[in-house]
Amino acid sequence: PVSTSSQSLFRGFDRLVRWTRYTLLSNFFSKNSCRAHCELIDSDTIRVTTTRTFLIPLSWKYPSFLPGSAWQAGQHFFLAFPTLGPLESHPMTIANIPESEGRDQEIIWIVRTREGLTRRLKNWLIEKGGQGDIPLMLDGPYGAPDDITPYRTCIFIGGAIRFFILFHSIKLMALKVDPA
Repeated sequence: PVSTSSQSLFRGFDRLVRWTRYTLLSNFFSKNSCRAHCELIDSDTIRVTTTRTFLIPLSWKYPSFLPGSAWQAGQHFFLAFPTLGPLESHPMTIANIPESEGRDQEIIWIVRTREGLTRRLKNWLIEKGGQGDIPLMLDGPYGAPDDITPYRTCIFIGGAIRFFILFHSIKLMALKVDPA
């Protein structure tokens, strides 16, 4: 059996490593450090928008699964709002695709309000009049979406929050179509 003190020590070490990773991947010390603009879209939906400076520019065509690289439709980040829940993070699927080849990229998430952190974010937004800027820490992107570009015909089925992934998958596919 593992002692309670060993478990506490391991958990503390895990949180320290996670916080360090968030600090490095969130550009904590750059001009775009850890700020997100949040808007209450309706009674249970929030749009979270931030600009992230990626270590690897999109023009390099580097694999998107490497930390510090850009993302693809269907991937997700772990988001942490330090002022609402220290070291508490949640996976959230990205609702847009990169729009340019540069290192600075706008990232958008559409978040459905449930319990816990998302409920606290909604309550914070209500106090701020429906929108406001808040510290944000990111970890990601994660996930490896399927490459659908080799197929001539695709059928997309989805709804609710999944709509954004499908919409941007179709948009990405249209951008890669050979006009000839």
